[in-house]
Amino acid sequence: ASTLSAATLGSGSPVAQYVVGGTTFGVATFNLKTATAGTVATVRELRFSTTGTDAVESITVGGVTAPVVSGTSTVTGLNLVIGSTGTDVPVTVKYSGFQNSTTGGSLQTSVASTVVTLSYIEATSGSGTVITNGTLVASNAMKLVASKPTVTVAAGGATASSLVLGAENKIGEFTVSADANGKISIGTTSLSLSAIGVTNVEFSSLRIA
Repeated sequence: ASTLSAATLGSGSPVAQYVVGGTTFGVATFNLKTATAGTVATVRELRFSTTGTDAVESITVGGVTAPVVSGTSTVTGLNLVIGSTGTDVPVTVKYSGFQNSTTGGSLQTSVASTVVTLSYIEATSGSGTVITNGTLVASNAMKLVASKPTVTVAAGGATASSLVLGAENKIGEFTVSADANGKISIGTTSLSLSAIGVTNVEFSSLRIA
């Protein structure tokens, strides 16, 4: 009879980022596997916990969707065959929407940290024995917002070989666009300076406009 190894967060899982409320988002990929080489098991049930009050409405795994109630969700009726080499299992969530947004919803303020944690795996081994594992593994933290910025960088003007000393040189520009879900307000941005390939540069005499 096989046993279950602790699940791990897959390398293809999204990094921490802004996520627009009211959208469906692939929050994580969890790698599930049996503990002994050559064995297989069939996952029937996964349980999850979430952070962020009312941030997540439902969780979908393997085509099965379950609601999130009081921060927890149990997805049953699965038929995920896993082996000792591991199987990546994508987990998708439906985030709650914000008031007065295009998606609509009850949330009023952003949710600083929404994390989905796989808390329990139940499977049937090759011999028919029910096997479980309750080791916790969490997704990266997402910030749920009503809208979000997208930044693109255009090709620059001057090159390092054509900079005019003592004058302003356009070296590039970037564009900030709002998500289709609503307007945003740009508060601050930051830029960093690098002198790679350039000698005798005194940064104290430079400025970025």
